[in-house]
Amino acid sequence: MKFNLIKASIALGALVCSLQAVANSKWVRLSWDGNASNEATISFTPNSGSSNAYIRYGYDTNTANWQTQSPSFNTDFKGIYSQHTRLNNLSADSAVHFQICDDNGCGQRYWFKTASDSAQPFVMVAGGDTRTGHTNRRQGNQLIAKIRPLFIMHGGDYTNSNNNSQWQTWLDDWTLTYSDDVINNINYTRIYPLVSTHGNHEDNDSRTTCKIFGIDANRNNQCDIEDTYYAVQVSPLLRAYTLNSQFYRQSVSLQNQQNNWLTADISTNGQQATWRFAQYHKPMFPHTSSKSDNLNLFNWWADTFYQHALNLAIESDTHLTKITEPVIPGNNDFNGTSQGVTAGTMYIGEGSWGAPARSANDGKDWTIDMSSIQQFKVITVSPEQLEVRTAKFDQSASTLSRQARQADATLLPEGVAYWRPNGFGDTVTLKQNSNQLTYIERDDNGDGGNNGGGNNDSQVILTASADAFISSSQANTNFGSSTEQLLSDGSDSSYGEMQTLIAWDTSAIPNCATIISASLSVNVTNVSSGQYGIYHGVNTWQESQVTWNSIGGDAQQGDLLGAWTPSSTGTATIALNALAVSALQASLTANSVNVVIASQGTSNGLDMRDRESNQGPKLTVKYQETDCQTTTPNADYSVVVNGTSAQFSDLSSTNSGDIVSWTWDFGDNESSAQQNPNHEYSASGTYNVILTVTNSQGGSDSISKTVVITNPNQSQVFETRIATGNDDAEESSSGSMNLTSSDMELIRERSDQTVGLRFTNVNIPAGATITQAYLQFTVDETGSSATNLLIRTENTADAQSFNSERYNISSRATSNTGVNWQPPAWNTVSEQGDKQQTPDLSALVQETINNNGWTANNSMVFIITGEGKRTAEAYNGRSAKAAALHITYTLN
Repeated sequence: MKFNLIKASIALGALVCSLQAVANSKWVRLSWDGNASNEATISFTPNSGSSNAYIRYGYDTNTANWQTQSPSFNTDFKGIYSQHTRLNNLSADSAVHFQICDDNGCGQRYWFKTASDSAQPFVMVAGGDTRTGHTNRRQGNQLIAKIRPLFIMHGGDYTNSNNNSQWQTWLDDWTLTYSDDVINNINYTRIYPLVSTHGNHEDNDSRTTCKIFGIDANRNNQCDIEDTYYAVQVSPLLRAYTLNSQFYRQSVSLQNQQNNWLTADISTNGQQATWRFAQYHKPMFPHTSSKSDNLNLFNWWADTFYQHALNLAIESDTHLTKITEPVIPGNNDFNGTSQGVTAGTMYIGEGSWGAPARSANDGKDWTIDMSSIQQFKVITVSPEQLEVRTAKFDQSASTLSRQARQADATLLPEGVAYWRPNGFGDTVTLKQNSNQLTYIERDDNGDGGNNGGGNNDSQVILTASADAFISSSQANTNFGSSTEQLLSDGSDSSYGEMQTLIAWDTSAIPNCATIISASLSVNVTNVSSGQYGIYHGVNTWQESQVTWNSIGGDAQQGDLLGAWTPSSTGTATIALNALAVSALQASLTANSVNVVIASQGTSNGLDMRDRESNQGPKLTVKYQETDCQTTTPNADYSVVVNGTSAQFSDLSSTNSGDIVSWTWDFGDNESSAQQNPNHEYSASGTYNVILTVTNSQGGSDSISKTVVITNPNQSQVFETRIATGNDDAEESSSGSMNLTSSDMELIRERSDQTVGLRFTNVNIPAGATITQAYLQFTVDETGSSATNLLIRTENTADAQSFNSERYNISSRATSNTGVNWQPPAWNTVSEQGDKQQTPDLSALVQETINNNGWTANNSMVFIITGEGKRTAEAYNGRSAKAAALHITYTLN
């Protein structure tokens, strides 16, 4: 007994000492901004009384095997002092155990997992806009702890005002993402790496993500605005790009710097990864009407994403959820399946991780679905595919254990409330085509998710081909194009009784099919407490002509196909009955079916979106083709080549039905859905051209042929307009002042000023003969007397350092050839500014490109000096009226 008391006393004394010897710190967070397999940054905030803090870490629970690391740098953000410790040379695919220690001792034990250095699958989470709605934010944070992702991508707008009190609350809430574990009978807290984005609510301090999370992308142990864009390599499977969309409010120099970096990195490092993601705060095309399209971002990134096969773009800011078709850039918009696109970049997100959801009311042609909910994305990444899920926030999910996650890296907890986008189940599965572009993998039902059903079932989702409402009080008025969209109501003072008419083209369903089931989906904007019926339409009608009287009012209602009470806004899906199945079966020969939505005795009105809003009614039909004898078509084509132009002619045939689709892969990352396309190649070469055809019974066939493209004997003429890259100016009266970022315009009215213009991406092919070249300016004011300007080009490789050089433009090496330009007198220039072009500079440009110095960066610099007392003013590169370079050349 005495021995046991001594042992108890020793144990109690050790416990007291351990409680006293605890490091004094809080708000531990972990960040990735480089190679996630071997790097991580641990950040924490010391409390008062803490001194000489450091990190102790290792790979097992025995602290005797651990090593120590001092903080890399410290920050003070609005009174929140943080220390940031970068750990390097970590072991890949490993559990890293750590403690925060100081002169008082070491605190609680944490652990995290590094990314693998092989293509091992994993689960990640992506969301944004946690700035308000603390209850929703906390529910989302708690769901993180249940899912146990490898890491989290956050799209920005952490707090509302970016101040001390809000950040303290945010950091307290972030601890809810931690998972509690017991490892070798020792309590641990698992913490998840964060990949952080700068949002517009962080604009009052553009270095917020560095100061709070230790993001130090350029590795200089201090916070710079350049730390707001970077790439994270998450195993060989994924390279994730974080971009600063707020640069559209910053200097052109920062914009170019970020975008040039992105192009260079995704061209090299990005192509080494299986998948490529990007996250940024502002969406290119917000899906709410209260926010405008951001064509700056579209022009910066959309083509880069397409050209370099970015698979997934994750956007925030709008406070809703959306998922798009795989799209490619068009003319200030995206092209999707309506334009024959089958693979491209998918855009998801729009952020609502706490911030109040906005109305999802601005759908696009290429939008699959959208909704006003609190959510983030749960993405499973594997070598073969991506699985994208949208998790809503509630308390229904179970919690994964550490052992369960160790046993299965892609396991997800039971009971998560997932949003089901229209036409899909919980999961949208994405794969890559031969060009690494994203396409949606459809399951046995024809959709992209786990909707169930038999393996022999097919499914088609029909978008309304016509819709309108009719009014008993305005019985001869057509409402097919009404801005009120679709209305149904038993009684209304203006319209009387209203009924909604909807029609679909059913020709996509084979005539030989057997209909199994059908459901109607509508987007409700104004709810009703009464029940509404869905009736089979007796007569056909035209959207632009139908009225109450022309259709016979109530007489249009045939068999009752289904009913529901529209008590909530958003997408409502109503299962239709056996009479609907019979009506659809009978409609296959006519290729058309229509329904009526009408009140069943209620005067409480129902409003719905129409097809013109791109959120119109949809009819989902499941069917079997067991009675159909599917035949396979024979794909074939011919081609006539004339120089770089190839005219393709479809020669395919089928023994049954018709050929209904053609997909051309021209072998140069370009495609077409036309039957007989003409394609222009940009360069000589041998191209493998594949034609895939599909007939009306679903059979398909492909053929591949080699097409040789050579330049014709005669010259071809090309022209390109290249926007100003950079401009700079200096003058003796300013001393050594650099004018690059000033508001002064180019070519001031002083004789001693020198102007530099730099154009990037001047991709002139080798051997080109310049036939015409000129600069074009929007002139704001010119001298009252005509004065010569001398235009020369820089003729050395130093052209590529133009961004970083701050002075002495006039002393830079220039060509021997110079061209004089005499701008017009001021009284010939309109008040708004006329576009003026220089004399022909073709000899000057030819001399420059013949010198190999400029080709390393495809940059061309023009140096302009004044030779008189007064010269012209023109808008600089910070204006929308920036100078342009026009070049016409021939290739022999």
